[in-house]
This record gives sequence, structure tokens and C-alpha cells, in this order.
Amino acid sequence: MTKIKSFVYYLFFLSIITFLGISCGGVKDMEEKASNIQYKVNPNPLELHKGKVAINVTVEIPGGYMNVDAIVEARLIMTGLNEFKHKFEKITVQGENIQDDYDVISFENGGTINFSEKIDYNDDMKVSELYAVIDVIYKGKTLALPVKKLADGVITTSEFMNAGSMFDYSIFAKKEGSESSSNKAMKKARLKNKQLMAKTINAKVKVKKTVIEKVSAYIYYEKNRYKIRNSELKKEDIKNLEEKIRTIYDIENRKIVNVNINSSTSPEGGERLNENLVNNRGDAGKNFLSKIFKSVEIDDEINGFYNEIRDRKGWSDTEFVELLKRSEMSDKDAILGVLKMYNDPEVINKEIDNIVHIYKDELEEMVLPKLRKSLYEIVIETGGMSDERISELSISNANALNKKQLIYAATLTSDLSEKKKIYKICIKIYSDDWQAYNNLGNIYLLEDDLNKAEEMYNKAREKNSNEPIIANNLGVIALMKNNLEMAEEEFKKASGSGENSNYNLGLINLKKGNYAAASRYFGTTPSFNAALSKLLIGNPNTALTILNKLDGKNVGIFYYLKAILAARTKDTDSMFKNLRMAIDKDPLLGKYAKNDIEFGTFFEDDTFKTIVK
Repeated sequence: MTKIKSFVYYLFFLSIITFLGISCGGVKDMEEKASNIQYKVNPNPLELHKGKVAINVTVEIPGGYMNVDAIVEARLIMTGLNEFKHKFEKITVQGENIQDDYDVISFENGGTINFSEKIDYNDDMKVSELYAVIDVIYKGKTLALPVKKLADGVITTSEFMNAGSMFDYSIFAKKEGSESSSNKAMKKARLKNKQLMAKTINAKVKVKKTVIEKVSAYIYYEKNRYKIRNSELKKEDIKNLEEKIRTIYDIENRKIVNVNINSSTSPEGGERLNENLVNNRGDAGKNFLSKIFKSVEIDDEINGFYNEIRDRKGWSDTEFVELLKRSEMSDKDAILGVLKMYNDPEVINKEIDNIVHIYKDELEEMVLPKLRKSLYEIVIETGGMSDERISELSISNANALNKKQLIYAATLTSDLSEKKKIYKICIKIYSDDWQAYNNLGNIYLLEDDLNKAEEMYNKAREKNSNEPIIANNLGVIALMKNNLEMAEEEFKKASGSGENSNYNLGLINLKKGNYAAASRYFGTTPSFNAALSKLLIGNPNTALTILNKLDGKNVGIFYYLKAILAARTKDTDSMFKNLRMAIDKDPLLGKYAKNDIEFGTFFEDDTFKTIVK
């Protein structure tokens, strides 16, 4: 009995030892099988975004690996230049037999350890290495697994946005007529530039070149008469017509280009009578106007502009119907109902003749007198001043120009000092206008006078607190002062005010790491940062197409970005060509490229070494 019991105990312990041998294999197996652990780093190489580097590492422990009585402590360590070292938070997991609160890794199924952390970037991280360090703790003893290298360096291409904003601003400044500001911005288009530069918006005005004005008046006649009564000549519309003619040359570049006289009769008279009447009324009207033209000595030049209509039915059936509608005739609804039955104008006119004979007395009182008339219409053309004349007056006699003409005058010169002078004159004459203050602020900004520019923008806002253009420009100031939150608030107020405000919102989103949104804001207008945003959302070919539309022949970063695009699309020849040009324009880019992980696969290439030396 004792032997049987001892045998049973032996079998029991043997099964335990066999189970442990099969299921665990001891921690020595964990060391020997450490190469079976898989590491996934996303992204790899690491990337800089919004001033931070995101570390996302998944450690995949396979089935049949984890000792049920072991504890695993895993840690990530990053090392870099100048003895830089960053230790990440340790993560601990346990085998199935451990009685603790750590996540359990199954022997049979395995499991994962997930690291996710964002750390602040500094330049020492650009040339860096990321390692995984794993310790196995078993029965109070610690076994260190071989250190695993996970990633090399940090891609910092997103940093180009600052230099890119200077590049884009240089093109903008050149369009604004400021060559010196453009050159300054070009010189600041360097990777070490720490400032984002947004685009301002000028208040624009339209100065009309030609204005057409029509002045009209009516003369009404007595039945079967054509002489103009004195009472008609005293009416306001006739007086206004006379005044326009007499003062035609009081305004520069104003002239009469057409004189229309449309005379008519009422329908009740005979055809011959009405024919004579309408001609006589036409002659009377022309004589009346001719006397006025002679009084201001323009009768000769007007002769070729007469346009006369003499029709005994110069009025339309529509006019007759409208007069009838406004009358107080007792049967007007019945009459209107009859006229609605027809569409043919000739038939309608015949019906009107019949109606006139039937309702002669009532129509004579309420409708027909308004059809016995002459319409006088003077067409006046006022030509806009020439650009040369506006420029001349803006300096010699600014008071002769209206507000829009003065603001327009500033656009006719490329000299910033002249522009500034004109805007100051405009402010002096039209002190309540926001546009001159706004545009003067833009001049100060082109001259790098940040404080004066902000002062002008604030004065413009005092005149018009809700103007989106002013909001945009104050956003530019906020961005230059590194107040990203205030800049974004102002740019949002300016949303919809044009291409420049969209670009500025693109900059904000680029800075915040919202690359897809930035790309949408940059739109279809080519710019360095539009290309950069396309690259950062994974569209290098589109980015290259955008860059090819720009003139960056004097700027190193322009060619440097093209070199990166070529490297990403595996166009080695183009990469070497553009990298040479970039370093030729800006030698500091050679030192930068030596450690730029964008070119990591070429670090040992002899051609690459020769270019960046």
C-alpha cells in the first residue's frame, strides 16, 4: 500500500515537472527565443509633428514563449546627440501563475505590450536611436534579454513650414511691389527660422471708368394740341432735365451721348389727325430741347445724337392696361377681362379702339390724357479719370479726388514711400475710412515696423469693427508675436475674405499637425507650404507638381524639399541633383542633410557623402 502511494506521488510530481517542462521550458528558453519577439514601430523612422515626437511601439510576444511563473519588465530608451537620453515609462506584464495586478501574457496564446507616448522634440533627437530593453524576473532573479534596436533618428521635415512661410511671403511681397521686403524674406527662408509669416490683405476699391446716367421728363398735351403749356415747363422733372443740360460740363469728362424724343397721341382721333399731331409734338419737343442746348452752346455737337420716335400709338397696350388698372372706372374689370382674352397685339389694339369709343367720357377723364405726351430722355456719359490724372491729382490736389480714387492712386505706384504718403493724405481728408488705415498698416509691415502696423490695424478696426480683412491682418501680427491662439481666432473671423486668409488658416493647421485640413485651406494656389502639406499627407508626386510651378531658383530649401520628394519616390538621380543645388544655395543644408533620416538609405553612399561633405 505504501509502495502504491509512493508511486502515485511519483507520478504526480512527474506530471508537474513534465507540464512545467512543456509549458514553460524555463526562463532560459525565454532568453534563447528572444529573437521570436516581434517589434512594430509606427511610424518608422520616427517623425516630428507639432513640436513633439510620437512613439508607438507594439511588442508582440508569441505563443509558447511566456513562462507562467515569470514577470517581464519592458522599457524603451532613446539616445541622441550630446549625451541625450530619454527613458520611457516601464511596462510590466506577468505569467499566468503570478498573483499580481499586471496584465497577463498567456503561455499558449502570447500577447502584446503597447507603448504610446509623445515627447517634446529637441535637436539632439534628430540623430538618435530607439531601443527596447526587456528584463525577465523569475524566482527573485533578473535575466536581461538582448537589447533590441528599433529605430534610427527622427524625420523633421514638418519643421520646414517656418522657412516655407518666408519663401511664400517673399513671393507675396514681390507682388505687392516691395522688392526689398521680398529679398529680406528670401534671406530668412532658412531651416533655422523660428517665425511663421502669414499674408496680409489690402482693402481694394473699384474706380469706375465710365458711368452712364439717364435723365428723363414727360410733357403732356391737351387734346388735339401740340403746343407745350407753361404749366408743363414748371414741373420738377422738366426743371431737373434743364439743370442737367446746363451743368453738363461742370464735371470733368461728362458729355451727352444720346437724346431720345418719343411722342404719341391718344387713340380716339382719326389716323390723319393723329399723324399730324404726333409730328408736331415731336417738332415742339425738339425745339424745346434745342433752345436749352443753344443756351449752353452745345447745340451743334448734339445734332447727331437725336433719336426720335413719332408714332400715333407710341404708347403700348401694356401702358393702356396699367393706366386703366389705376383708374376708378366702374367697368374697368370687365374691360380688362376682355383684353386678357387676346394675345395678338393687333387684335388688342383694335379692341382698345372699340373700348375708347364705347367709354369715351370716362377714359377722357381718367386715362387718355396720359397718352398724349412726349418723353424726353438725355443719356449722359461720365468718363472716369485716367490713371495718369488720378496719380497727378493724388499729389497736387488730393481734395479733387474722392476716397476711392485716392486709395486707387496708391496702387498705381510701386514706391512704398509714395504709397505711404498717399494713404496718409487719404486719412487726413477722409479720417472716418478704415481702408486707408488698413493699407497703410500693410506698408509698415512690409517695412518690418510691426508696432506701427498694429497701430494702423487697430485704428482701422475702430472705424469698422466687423471687417474680415482687418481681422486677417491683426492675425498676422498675432502670429508674428507667436500668439498662435489669437492668430487662429482672428483668421477665423477673416474666413472667406480671400485667398490670403485661407493660406493663413492653412499655416495654423500645418502648425497644429492637421495636415489634411491645411492642404484644403492652401487650395490650388501653388506655394511652398501647399507642397509641404501634400508631402506630409503622403502625396509626394502632387507636392512635386506644386513646387514645379514656383520660382525658387535662389532658395536652398526649395531644392532641398525637391530632393526629399525625389528620395521618397526613389528617384536617385533627381535627389542628388536637387541636393547639390540646395547646398550650393545654402551650404548649411549640407550639414543638415548628413543627419537627415529622409536620406538615411544614402548615408553610406559615396556620391551622397561627396555632396554633403
